[in-house]
Amino acid sequence: MRNRIKVERAEIDLTQEQLASRIGVSRQTINSIEKNRYVPSTILALKLSEVFGKSVNEIFFLEPEIPNGLKGYIGEDGRFNHLPGKRQKNRLNLMLDYLITQFEFNKKYSEKEVNNLLDRFHSFNDPASLRRFLFGRGLLDRTLDGSSYWRKPQ
Repeated sequence: MRNRIKVERAEIDLTQEQLASRIGVSRQTINSIEKNRYVPSTILALKLSEVFGKSVNEIFFLEPEIPNGLKGYIGEDGRFNHLPGKRQKNRLNLMLDYLITQFEFNKKYSEKEVNNLLDRFHSFNDPASLRRFLFGRGLLDRTLDGSSYWRKPQ
């Protein structure tokens, strides 16, 4: 299981110590959770959800199976750390096929929601390129003004 605790904490400008104090645990516990060394109890996950004002599913998520051809693109944090090169179209397509599975059918996403979802699976800070690739491959569709996105049925 992976989480966005560090990102969420940074967004509201909290230190590990401050977050730990708010939910009644040690700073070391927060550190272990952030590094995916410790899976919190349901009660602790709910407390974190309350602090961040987000659902548990927005903070914690299961780590899906990464295709074998993409193992070299995965960093220590379990996210893609770079895009395949221009001559690596098959690997880029594998990456896009994997990423599109993270989107639900029949659900509309704002651009920000698409970026947030993609950010959970990559660390190279370029959700816009991934969004464009997904759209260009016909895996993701959008309104003309780009205000709404959805997974296209295959």
